[in-house]
Amino acid sequence: MFDKDWRYEASSGEGYFIAEKDEPVRGNLRQPLDRDLAMGRVYVGLCKVGKGQKYCERAKALATIFKNRLELKKDRYVWKASGPHVEDISHGSTDVAFACDALDTNIVFTRKEMLLFNRTLTEAFNGSQFSKFVDGTGVDDSALRQSTSSGRWLDLSAFGCQPYKPVYSFFEKYLTTPRAMVSP
Repeated sequence: MFDKDWRYEASSGEGYFIAEKDEPVRGNLRQPLDRDLAMGRVYVGLCKVGKGQKYCERAKALATIFKNRLELKKDRYVWKASGPHVEDISHGSTDVAFACDALDTNIVFTRKEMLLFNRTLTEAFNGSQFSKFVDGTGVDDSALRQSTSSGRWLDLSAFGCQPYKPVYSFFEKYLTTPRAMVSP
């Protein structure tokens, strides 16, 4: 699957995809992290059901590149989507779902890292909505759209109720408020 786009760096154990040369905007460049990790979820699944060592190795290489890009800030993780751009809450949910899947298959991640991801989400919540980015920045009207994707982080609830509480709080308010009052 996507063999021609796959790249592996043996020295670091990291793997990633490049975009097709004719893909608009990104031609022959690295994919944003969430795109790699979305495919990584497929590789983890194929590894889990025994479809071949190749998929297990690629899942591990993708988990390695993600883990190597995590930056510990106090008691939570932040990371970049691509280049200097911090990952947003919405796309970050794909990244975190991949990490949960990888942990479930004993690939690279540990429970400790899941607890740090829990803190990433809870620290991004200001009591009424989530920040736009995983580092807690970007609290403005555009952050509301990102807040609605917070439910996709709930895989982390398997590691404690911390993510459930702010997500529930946000949706309780969001679903009971007339749309004209919460629409950006």
